[in-house]
Amino acid sequence: MSERGVRLDREQRQLVDELRAFVHGDPPPAPPEDLDETRFDALCDEHKVSSLLARVGGTPRRPSAKRAHLLTFAASTLVERRRDEAVATLAAAGVDALVLKGGDWAFRLYPDPGCRPMVDVDLLVRGSQMPQAVDALTSGDWRVSEGEETFLARGVTVGIEPPEAPRLRIELHPQLCQPSRYPIDVEALFARARPLSEGRPGCRMADVDAALYCAVHHALHGYRMPLLWLLDFALLLRACGPEAPLAERAREWGAVAALTTSSRLADALLGPLSGPSHLPPLGPAVRAYLRALITPDHLRMNRILRDGRARTAATLALLDEGRLRYLADYAWRRTTTR
Repeated sequence: MSERGVRLDREQRQLVDELRAFVHGDPPPAPPEDLDETRFDALCDEHKVSSLLARVGGTPRRPSAKRAHLLTFAASTLVERRRDEAVATLAAAGVDALVLKGGDWAFRLYPDPGCRPMVDVDLLVRGSQMPQAVDALTSGDWRVSEGEETFLARGVTVGIEPPEAPRLRIELHPQLCQPSRYPIDVEALFARARPLSEGRPGCRMADVDAALYCAVHHALHGYRMPLLWLLDFALLLRACGPEAPLAERAREWGAVAALTTSSRLADALLGPLSGPSHLPPLGPAVRAYLRALITPDHLRMNRILRDGRARTAATLALLDEGRLRYLADYAWRRTTTR
């Protein structure tokens, strides 16, 4: 079976169909009788959607998957409490913070917090307020993550963690990424911010900003990602609506390539979506890449990126912003250092 030229086997097809049904609000599809449940579960775990499909999927799940949903729910509840504590502490110190990624999306885009796993809290703070933010959060028992003591002076992301649970980090970001990659106006993000949720402290990014940031995040990771990240993007596109100024904002950020590529990947597996219109057809490199992404066959993915890195980069993204050499070099470095 195939989707726009991407050949999928039974387990891959069932995974994609269940995710697509969730995105579009359709009833979950029944599994085929010859479905290999062990492999299907492994694919769900690999793509970080096991707890989601245990809640909304059409395939009867093993008790371990249902336990995973309950454990994710409990962990997300703890993360939510840490998030609220951190945001309130920062607000008391006069520091504004925007909640990023899972700390917002798990509670707003999914049926319940147990459907989207996350392990830390990402907060965007103005660069000029980073010293105040670090001082406020480390005034008690919390501390800067080991090895990151010099990060504040370097103007990069700083991790703050509690002594009893060092893996539950709060990451303070002075910017969404290096300005040399994408010139994103942080002040404009704060100006367009929305309240996090009723009765909760803090703010979140506007839907258009969040969707575009999700696409940029894909690009910064070289499109090596679990399908959960692509699902985040699809749900954010749906929240934006068809009239959202995504293309205009992408031009401001220099992220037309990132938006188009993520839209193309999401449309191929989870679409049709209300993303940018008039996308070019999938080329052979993209089809091969999608096949490696969903398998997931990381060795094949590395081989695709390594053997034809410039050609593949040009096919994966519409590099109308002169990012061909950067993406090719990024893909090459990622695959040769693993």
